[in-house]
Amino acid sequence: MATATLRREGDIHILTMTNGNNGNVMNPESLADLNALLDEIENYDGNTAVVLTSDHAKHWCNGIDLALLKEKGIATVKQEFVPDMDKMLLRLAMLNAPVIANISGNCYAGGALLACAADFRAMRSDYGRFCFAEIDVPIVFSQPMQGLLNCLHNRQAVDDLILTGKAITGEVAAQTQVADFSGDAEASLAWCMELAATLAKKDRATYTGIKRDRRALLHPAFAALNN
Repeated sequence: MATATLRREGDIHILTMTNGNNGNVMNPESLADLNALLDEIENYDGNTAVVLTSDHAKHWCNGIDLALLKEKGIATVKQEFVPDMDKMLLRLAMLNAPVIANISGNCYAGGALLACAADFRAMRSDYGRFCFAEIDVPIVFSQPMQGLLNCLHNRQAVDDLILTGKAITGEVAAQTQVADFSGDAEASLAWCMELAATLAKKDRATYTGIKRDRRALLHPAFAALNN
C-alpha cells in the first residue's frame, strides 16, 4: 500500500502523505514512495509548485518509524537508514520547484526536518505540535540534518527546540519564524494553495537557481550523499 500520493490541480502538484494512521512515519517503504513521487515532479515539463501535506487530521509526520528503531536498534538505523533519509530530505530541499509544507497536524523529529526542507511552512494553530525530539530518542543530528536546520530563519528558536526537545504550537511556530503562517486547518491549506498558485507562475529554472544558491551550505552534504 502506497504511503504517499501525487496529483495535480492546474500547475500545482499536491504531494500527500497517506499513512497518517501510523503517523506518516519514515521507513524504507515511505522513502521509496516519496523518492518515486519526487522523480515525477523533477521530470514534469513546465512551471509548477508543490504543496506537501497529509490526509490525516492529526498527524503530518512523526519522523523515523519507532517500530524500525525497536527492530533494528538505534545504531543500525543510524548506519543503514539515516543516510537514505538524509538523501531524501536534501533532495526535497534542493528540488527544482517551490515547495510549501502544509503542516496539518503533529510534526515531530524527522517530520520537523521534512518541514525544514520546504521553502515555506504553514502550520495549524488549532491542533498539532512541532518538535525536534532527537534529544529524547536519542539520535544526534547528522551533518545533513544540521544543514537542514539552517533553512529555518531564527537560530535562537532552532537552538531552543533542538536542545530542549520542547514541542510548540502553530501559533508559537509562526511567532518564532519556524512557520510562515498559522491558522486553522482550512486557512492553513488555503494559504499554501494561494502561495503555490503564485509561485507556479514563476520561471522554474530561475526559482530553482535562486533557491539552490540560497542553500549553498547544503551543497557539500548533497554532493557527498549522491557520490
